[in-house]
Amino acid sequence: MQVHRPQLNPLAESALREIQAQGIAVTPDIVLWVQDAAERIRARPTRTPEEMVDWPILCGGATLYPISFAAVEWIRRLPVILHNDTKAIGYACHHAHDKAILEATSNPKAAIKAINEWVAGLTCSPEALEATVARLFDGPEFIEVPVAGQKKPETKTTCDYGVVIRALCSRYTGTTPDHWLWGAGRDQAYKMLEQSNTELPDDQQVSAYEMEANIAFRAVISHIINTAKAEEAKAEATT
Repeated sequence: MQVHRPQLNPLAESALREIQAQGIAVTPDIVLWVQDAAERIRARPTRTPEEMVDWPILCGGATLYPISFAAVEWIRRLPVILHNDTKAIGYACHHAHDKAILEATSNPKAAIKAINEWVAGLTCSPEALEATVARLFDGPEFIEVPVAGQKKPETKTTCDYGVVIRALCSRYTGTTPDHWLWGAGRDQAYKMLEQSNTELPDDQQVSAYEMEANIAFRAVISHIINTAKAEEAKAEATT
């Protein structure tokens, strides 16, 4: 009987050497985590043409658009428990291009009140809302990691959207940061950035998805190293 032997991703192998160089013991749990994070970089989300041109999806009497950069940041300002909440994400998608409304509800208390009122006005089941939101987010997601040694997690974005937006403004003369921040869907902006790569040789092209994936991967490695060092310092302090 032939048995498949899994191969360690080269990126994961390099990161594990980096962790070991810090004097940290590489446990099976760390190996699995780093391997999974490295494999995610190779995953490329597939989007339907309808989503790429930013058409909305109707759900319970509301229109849900592919999320914009500004709406992503609006969600990140909510309490951490709501970052993956279907109702909060649905509300953000509904108002993805509405700067006035999202800015008016930027306070967490006002945001939660607005989300609950919006959900109460929907004419669909919670399951239908969840299915619609899932359709808008069919690509791989990246976790946010806390900073070791801190009592409260520090929320970090997985990508510097400012870099992406500046690149798009430079590539598409005449467009403004507000257009890419509010007027365009996040994935539509990513697609436009990828298209601007076509003038470069294949081996020099770097998409926004790859930028985000690599930043997220580095966040995982930093988290592993910082956590191990914090635990080591805590153990030394108690001895």
